[in-house]
Amino acid sequence: MNCRKLLVGLLTAAVALSLGTGWALAKKPVQVKSRTRVVTTKARTEAAKIIDINTATIKELQEIKGIGPVLAERIVKYRKRHGPFKTKADIQEIKGIGPVTYDKIKAHIKAGHTRR
Repeated sequence: MNCRKLLVGLLTAAVALSLGTGWALAKKPVQVKSRTRVVTTKARTEAAKIIDINTATIKELQEIKGIGPVLAERIVKYRKRHGPFKTKADIQEIKGIGPVTYDKIKAHIKAGHTRR
């Protein structure tokens, strides 16, 4: 009889562990916030934000995925030397931004009209 109780106890513990530590022993179900929802909301926010490469600061340019501090600084320096970008594709004139990087960022940038 003791073996049977031991076996039932071990099986109960194994089921509890396989479902999540302590889950089967909890009196109430535990709510877990979905990480997917947070990522989706963040992705929508990032996708909706369009950065004007003619007016953005170094910090704002770094909000574009794929643009770090070095590229952001190059963009600002280029603007100071050559004036505003005429099209967003002109950003490819920056060393380090080629066709692959441009394809990744083009949906997140614009070249707004500014006076020289």
